[in-house]
Amino acid sequence: MTEIHVSPRNDDPDHLWMVTSDISGGRVSKETIDAINDYNCSKITISGLEQSTFDYFVERYGPRFREIDFFKCPRVGNLSQLGNLVNIERITYYWNQRAENLWDFSMIPLK
Repeated sequence: MTEIHVSPRNDDPDHLWMVTSDISGGRVSKETIDAINDYNCSKITISGLEQSTFDYFVERYGPRFREIDFFKCPRVGNLSQLGNLVNIERITYYWNQRAENLWDFSMIPLK
């Protein structure tokens, strides 16, 4: 697994930063993702997810965030879990090579 430093951003303490310096995005473990429990942020930028850790993150921690930035998570093929995030206001996804299934936001109320 890639070493990822987890901390709030200096310019926005409500924004949790879980990004590796690995040019490919690296790979994050479930144990590293669980460090989210140590913070109370409504925004996150996360890198290094593959399908199993993407599903784990979205199911376990996704509902607590209003904004999620997926940064360099090229190994995720099924993004359909995102359709379950009823509190989400913004999702960005930078660099994916395998997305075959997107999400359905029709159940999410407009704000």
